[in-house]
Formats: sequence, structure tokens, C-alpha cells
Amino acid sequence: MNAPYPISLILLAAGASRRMKASMDADKMLLTLPDGKTLLQTSLEIYSTVPFQEILVILPERFRHSLALPDSARVLVNPNAESGMASSVVLGVESASPQARGYMIALGDMPLVGTASVEALCEAFLRKTTPTAICVPFFQEKRGNPVLFGNAYKQDLLHLSGDIGAKILLKKYSDHVMEIAVNDEGIFRDIDSAEDWREFVVQH
Repeated sequence: MNAPYPISLILLAAGASRRMKASMDADKMLLTLPDGKTLLQTSLEIYSTVPFQEILVILPERFRHSLALPDSARVLVNPNAESGMASSVVLGVESASPQARGYMIALGDMPLVGTASVEALCEAFLRKTTPTAICVPFFQEKRGNPVLFGNAYKQDLLHLSGDIGAKILLKKYSDHVMEIAVNDEGIFRDIDSAEDWREFVVQH
């Protein structure tokens, strides 16, 4: 493996799955593909092949004993998951290595993001060599996920609240956002409903 990127990958998987529960009465992260892997395990595989300094997976209390994840990932249980996505971002950032030059915020319900897109974000960020860089994937005139924040934004990330995640920082620091061109529809596609899940299973 190449020398690790000095970047902490924070994979958010502590959402309430309200839309999925309404249509399938299921926690989407626990839904299983024909190969036996859960949605979260499938998403995690994308990032496990990239040489991050560390991978932090944020789970709700109800998943503590329900998911088998590889030793390469450090699992953090968010006791405040019901308060919204921001609490998971905060937990991930405050638990990240102090040596991290950046924090990549990724979503556990986006299993179609290409590894090449993830690597492109990391490489662009490291070439920029400034802690104020924010890198977002860009395809078909739209921004997607994951998003990579330089460690200059640590305090901003730690002070997020509610269920809006870190998107607000893209507006606040728009002059520092770098749109990284990728050829990847996966940066937009999340699994939120029963229809999304059925389509994903058919494709795999």
C-alpha cells in the first residue's frame, strides 16, 4: 500500500432511516445484498481500498451489536444520533487524529461512489497544500459527495448542529471550494427509499 493520506475518513451511518422505515420497516444500513454484505459494508469497501490515515465509522446505539465491520475501521457510537447529522460529524472530527490534515465526510448510504473519485479528491487536496482547501466532486454541472475539508475548518465542523451536516460551510467558505471533475454518477446516488434499494439490488 502507498503511504497513507494524512486524511481522516469519517463515514456517517447514524441516521434514523425514516424514509426507508416508512416504506420497508427496515434500517437501511442493515439491508443485505445477495452477496451477504450490508449496505454499510458495501459503502465502507469503497473507502477501505484508499490509503486513509484512519477510517472512522459513526453508528447509532441501536447498531452497536448488529454490524460486523473490519478491524481497519474504528467504530464510534453516537449517543446523540437522533439530534441530527451534525452530531455525527462533530463526533468524528473530535475523535480524529490530531495529525489529520483534512477530514473527508462521507455518507454510508451512498454505495455507488467510485474509488477513483475518492482518490481524485484526496490527490487534489494534497496538491493544494493549504489547510483552507475544501474539495467537492463535480459531475454534470452538479456537486456531490463525499466532501473533503482541510483542518482549518476543524472548529467550524465541531460547532455544527441540527440535521444539515457540513453543507453550510460550502456556502460560508465558497471562495475556498474546489470543484474536482469526476465521471461518476455515484456521487449523487443515495439509498433513501425502497425503490432506491430495489434498483440498487438489481444493478448488483
